Amino acid sequence: MQVNDAVERRVFLDAAAGGDLDGVNAWISARRDVNVTLGEGWTALLYAVAHSRMRIVQRLLKEETIDLNATTM
Repeated sequence: MQVNDAVERRVFLDAAAGGDLDGVNAWISARRDVNVTLGEGWTALLYAVAHSRMRIVQRLLKEETIDLNATTM
């Protein structure tokens, strides 16, 4: 994983955790993988659920490629 890729992933995951719907939508609009993780293995969906970001959860669940069975490392 290159530095820019890791930074972009962190921005997306932070958007999900922070309830930033515009940030999440930008990632999805760019056709990026909604199931990305970093070292800890958490996906955007897991972050959104853990931080009670229901608008983000609802948005992510609309994606056909969302992995509902993703597990952490």
